[in-house]
Amino acid sequence: MSKIYRIINFCIFLIIFANLTFSQTGKIAGKIVDDNTNEPLPFVNVIILGTNYGAATNLDGEYSIIGLSPGSYTIKASALGYNPITYTNVNVSIDLTTKIDFNLTTTVLSLGEEIIIVAKKPLVTKDLTSSTSIINADDIKELPVTEFQEVLQLKAGFVGGNVRGGRSGEVVYAIDGVPMTDVYDGSTVVDVNTNSIQELQFVSGAFNAEYGRALSGYVNIATKDGNNDFHANISTYLGSYASNHTNIFRNIDKIDATNIRNIELTLSGPILKDKIFLRTTGRWIYFGGWMYGKRVYTPYNITINQGSSVPIESRYILIADSSVGKGDDAIVPLNDNEKKYAQAKLTFKIIPSLKITYNVIYDNVKFRDFDLGFSFNPDGDFKKERTGFTNILGFTHTLSNSTFYNLNFTYFKKDFNQKAFDYDPNALYPNELLLGKQPAEVPSFLTGGMQHSAFERNTESIGAKLDITSQVTQTHMLKAGFEINKHRLYFNNINYIQEQGLQDPEVSLNPYAHLYIPNLFDPNENLRIDQYTRKPSEFSAY
Repeated sequence: MSKIYRIINFCIFLIIFANLTFSQTGKIAGKIVDDNTNEPLPFVNVIILGTNYGAATNLDGEYSIIGLSPGSYTIKASALGYNPITYTNVNVSIDLTTKIDFNLTTTVLSLGEEIIIVAKKPLVTKDLTSSTSIINADDIKELPVTEFQEVLQLKAGFVGGNVRGGRSGEVVYAIDGVPMTDVYDGSTVVDVNTNSIQELQFVSGAFNAEYGRALSGYVNIATKDGNNDFHANISTYLGSYASNHTNIFRNIDKIDATNIRNIELTLSGPILKDKIFLRTTGRWIYFGGWMYGKRVYTPYNITINQGSSVPIESRYILIADSSVGKGDDAIVPLNDNEKKYAQAKLTFKIIPSLKITYNVIYDNVKFRDFDLGFSFNPDGDFKKERTGFTNILGFTHTLSNSTFYNLNFTYFKKDFNQKAFDYDPNALYPNELLLGKQPAEVPSFLTGGMQHSAFERNTESIGAKLDITSQVTQTHMLKAGFEINKHRLYFNNINYIQEQGLQDPEVSLNPYAHLYIPNLFDPNENLRIDQYTRKPSEFSAY
């Protein structure tokens, strides 16, 4: 009975808030007065050119326009008997109010001269109550950055994914107001290309209740929409790393103009004029890195220790069998990465009061982390891959001039794996003892062997988020909302087991061995494998 009671209460809660997502909008507000008498002017029409947004002043000459996406607007005020005034370059930011006041001058004719004013950003944002940095598309365009993480690195308090000394998992990342944080480790599910960002908001303290589980920082990325202007752009660049410190960085003095390769394509425009818009971005980039190794040895190389009776200078036979152990001496990058990125955003404005968006982002990165020990045996180390895929379906519905709600449905998936090889039960792999055959008397690089473990994990999340915003009075705004998420986390860490009964490769001169996956239900083997699936749920309201 108590369970039925809880279900009924939950349903009532949903009904109450059904017309109530993370705030993703700002507003324009101000006062309009007669320039000669300084008296407030009621019933003045205020419109945002090129949109369906507008308002009329009240008896005190005040107006407010809410539910505006971040960006730059042109706003016009007009009334019979007064010269109209237009403000250009009016910037609107998420969660903030842009104040634009008008002083209208009277005119003898009904068609008077129009006055155009370029808006200026105030030195102090009066309604900003938290430690917040806001970077818009124009700012990003001027910065020497290619990734949004590089933009964050320029902000005070953000260091290597940590904010003000907090842990990396304490930062919430959101795209278009919807949290896109991997619940496994608090990292981002996907990266967002810098040319797709309309505005980036970084909050590092004094969070509002709607920011949920953010403990150290909150990063909200508003992506660009398509519009009636058709736009196409393709860009590319090449580059390289260079230095004369060859005593530290191997091969760094060899300039290769293709070491960094980037190509990017953007298409934006209307599908159905004034109704349906599309914006797409694709990018491929390769960083060759600046840390290099040399393939002196293969993972199958056998190094023989002839014993302490032999002088250390000749104690080791570094390559016992050159037919399988000698590398090709090729220079190999040890911290390279390759990235593929694609985004498509559809915007529907079928009726003036309703805006629907569907945003899809795909992000794939193949990379490796530098390990000094594998400098001469580069094929024995891990290769890593991360793939993210996200879908956001959003509804913004204006109920009246003072009230609107956002409703977002989300699905995202993130995969990560690291391995040195693709496992085949019939294949032969380097004997596990080869990984420790390098000279031990002095610090030495690995002369053979391969990592015998593999790790993979997967996070899937599906959720819904609903927020309602109402401008109760000219100075008071009320916001409420809730969020529901269902997650699935899969974790699989395998340490392969080598077949038994093999002699030490130094004795047998046989570097090969079969590997098999540990049996999860065998108590003699299951300590070498960690595997689980969890399906947690979350609910929050403010």
